[in-house]
Amino acid sequence: MVIPPAAYAAYAATLHLTTVPLAIWCVLSSLEVIAIRRVYHPGRPLGVDLGALAVERIRPAIFASPLCSPPALLVMPVARLAAGVALPLLTAANMMPAVLIALLVVIGSTALLSVPMRGSDGADKIALVASTGAALIAAGQIADDSRLCLAGLIWTAGQVTIAYVTSGVAKLARPFWRDGTAIAAAMTSHQSGHVFAAMIVQHRHAAIALSWAVMLVEALFLLAFLSPTLGLALVTAMAVFHVATAVIMGLNTYPLAFAATYPCVIMASGMVAPWLGIA
Repeated sequence: MVIPPAAYAAYAATLHLTTVPLAIWCVLSSLEVIAIRRVYHPGRPLGVDLGALAVERIRPAIFASPLCSPPALLVMPVARLAAGVALPLLTAANMMPAVLIALLVVIGSTALLSVPMRGSDGADKIALVASTGAALIAAGQIADDSRLCLAGLIWTAGQVTIAYVTSGVAKLARPFWRDGTAIAAAMTSHQSGHVFAAMIVQHRHAAIALSWAVMLVEALFLLAFLSPTLGLALVTAMAVFHVATAVIMGLNTYPLAFAATYPCVIMASGMVAPWLGIA
């Protein structure tokens, strides 16, 4: 199915807006891994020999393979770093689409490998979602097939929506989130807290208000598809939450990974709202 010119331009803009934060995520996350790469060496705190013993890991035998030797462990972040630097340049120039897809595959593959290597890292998983969706949109542009582009759009917007809604509903089901205890504990802990945040949540009503704000925005994120304006408001609220989380808890790459999915949410809301007769 041929892509109409107006839709092609919209997909191109969405792809560009997706790849910019994704590229910055690549650079920052790669530099982080390179800086602490020695902790993944055998005998170190996050060594692959210890990782192979974790029963929840997928195919733990991979940790004993050459793929997890010290030189190989450096290849992954270096490849991601190079892909991140080149990605926005190719997208902005609207050239070499096949190379663009190859870069997105590299990013997605390294994000996928990072999950069992580093544990359950939400930023890696969301970056994998964003890179997969972007690759589908780019492939659709090459093939001039709107179905591929739509698949990439639905995949990215759908996955981030599921992540938010399930997270919000899960929080709502827990008493320690409803009474503000969980958010207060996170903001005041020695490992991930912050002095200014701790001053705010020491007031019980402030902690409860913040808790409910986070839970409701996450649980109601599906409303983003009712209109582009509402979608923009919800992704802005979540972006503020992720930036605050990064500042308070030191989760530096979280805002960028999630921001890479937001252009697809906005474009999808612009397509769903008219279909529902709301627009």
